[in-house]
Amino acid sequence: MDYILNVFVIDDRQHHIIDATISVLEDASEIASATTRGYHDTPIHIQSDDPLGVVTLRASYKNKVQEATIDLAQTRNHTFMFDFKLRRRLRLAAVAAVMIGGGVVAFHEFVFPGIHAQVCTGETIHTVPLARIPGYLVNNHAHKVVVFVHGIRDNATHCWLSSTGQYWPALLAATSKDWDIYVEQYQDDITISEISNHMSLALGDVFESHDRAVVVAHSMGGLAIREFLLDHQSYAAKVATLLLVATPSLGSKLANFVAAFHLGNRQSDDLRTIDVNPFLQRQVQRWSQLMRKPETICGYETRRTWLFEVVSRESAKALCDGVPIPLDAGHNNAAKPECINSDQHRMLQRVMNIPFVAGHVAEYRGLSLAGVRVALSYGANTSTGSTDGNGVFWIDMPHAHVPDGKKIRLQAWLRGYESEQIEILPGDGTEIRLKKLAGPPSSSPLTRANRDLRQ
Repeated sequence: MDYILNVFVIDDRQHHIIDATISVLEDASEIASATTRGYHDTPIHIQSDDPLGVVTLRASYKNKVQEATIDLAQTRNHTFMFDFKLRRRLRLAAVAAVMIGGGVVAFHEFVFPGIHAQVCTGETIHTVPLARIPGYLVNNHAHKVVVFVHGIRDNATHCWLSSTGQYWPALLAATSKDWDIYVEQYQDDITISEISNHMSLALGDVFESHDRAVVVAHSMGGLAIREFLLDHQSYAAKVATLLLVATPSLGSKLANFVAAFHLGNRQSDDLRTIDVNPFLQRQVQRWSQLMRKPETICGYETRRTWLFEVVSRESAKALCDGVPIPLDAGHNNAAKPECINSDQHRMLQRVMNIPFVAGHVAEYRGLSLAGVRVALSYGANTSTGSTDGNGVFWIDMPHAHVPDGKKIRLQAWLRGYESEQIEILPGDGTEIRLKKLAGPPSSSPLTRANRDLRQ
């Protein structure tokens, strides 16, 4: 006979508990078990040759255990909820410790103020168009877009607004006229997986209507946009660069503390260090398997926020390409540049200037459009890629500096077919036409690059 038990495990704040162990015992012998893995009920399936009667349902979480008896003779499909109470005294003690420690650090900062290396002397833009935020700050129907994604317990305005009133998306709008700018916002107290689902409502349309995207994310926003791109991998192919500012790719020890005493919200569990965090373990594994990953550029905080290093340098540097950039800031102001000379804004402008070409391969006598090799070349720099199932390609040249007005050479190749070399301005789209080779492939650097890629 088949029995199904649907078990919820929550705390006294009505938050679902992950990694609780559920056991079903008959006469002190375990006959089934499961581990809570998400923010929903955990089903336990029991198969027995003989009818079952009264069984013991046991929930174990950390050092706490709760038990209940259920009579399976009454129903073969039963739902039960365990409610773990927290030790309030420990929570109050933790809050008191944070307040006392914060006061000590504040006094130290007052007596011995920090020396900041960076002095902002560039242009500032103090306009915050709240009527359009969240949403498009600039929408000129360009083919390129910059998307801003805020972090935990923040929003589309405060995350990017400096103490001097400088709003980063507005600063970008004043210095980059040929890009659309979109500022995302999601609700608080939902999991990162749920944030990814929420993002699909608005960001799906944003990515659909643009050929190229650069995403700027602060703190947990980097984990959220990474989860979104893993869930929607066709959009990941359009993202040239992720600019992650103080993102805890390996989790945060502070989140371990917050989650242990239930001082935060549901997102705190997703931000725990990777050794105790199944969510981050899965995300890192999925990201390593993603075929078309965006370039990831990272900046990390170098100053403590009150008593704490919110995101360690090791965690902020993980899964990054190139050399991570130290930012003269704490966690809360790491994404708040004060002028165009700020390190954060310089990082963003650099990744926005990476040249790229997008296009598609025209149909040719029933030839498959998938897997056509495409190579770009400028000077000594060559980049290669291939088309998707619809013959569409998008390739960037992260190591090339192409002056304004200069063109990139492009050529495609596939199993005895080759296109002519064409020249194209970075950022433009094009159509490639293949033709059957009458002899051996040409020996241009572009076709050599394609042959090396094939080998």
